[in-house]
Amino acid sequence: VREALMHADAAVLPCIVASDGDTGFLHATSDVQALADKLTAVLRDPELAQTVGARGRDEVHRTLDVHASATQLIDLIEQ
Repeated sequence: VREALMHADAAVLPCIVASDGDTGFLHATSDVQALADKLTAVLRDPELAQTVGARGRDEVHRTLDVHASATQLIDLIEQ
């Protein structure tokens, strides 16, 4: 997965709205056209893609702990 993401132009993930209203780009649930329009805009604007990508990467590094997530996953599997 890491290798694929390293070579991808975009990663599209379902998300929830954070308490500060920020999750990158948002569109209405099940609005396929809005998603297609946003992907088109990002793919046409490399600077925008880099800016949003860097913000997302920083947020993941700031808020996620791979060791804690792995422990939770192992606990779920062992139940």
